[in-house]
Amino acid sequence: MYLILVSILSILYIVYLIIKKEKNLPPGPTDYSIPIFGHLFSLGKHPQETLLKWCQNRQSDIIHCYFGQKLVIVLNNYDLIKQAFLDDNYSARAQPFIFEEHFHGKGLTYADGER
Repeated sequence: MYLILVSILSILYIVYLIIKKEKNLPPGPTDYSIPIFGHLFSLGKHPQETLLKWCQNRQSDIIHCYFGQKLVIVLNNYDLIKQAFLDDNYSARAQPFIFEEHFHGKGLTYADGER
């Protein structure tokens, strides 16, 4: 009996995670993402091209997507990118482990402080 109840509650929670919508976010590539994996399976072999297509499909210069469980905001406009790099509110953001492992703190998008 308890196993059935736990199973039903787990399924309902997974459905909730799939259909919930974040407030105050720019449009995303789709209305849903896979729990735990996000939009990773949708990126394909050339993720940068896929992200640009998503911006074109949504007719927006700013979109959101999930890389795993991490929310990512994609900017596709020179002025928006310039504002993000110049504004102190966007600095010192968390760096994903894979970027630190690959670029050793020398990447452009996650650079912080004097170099």
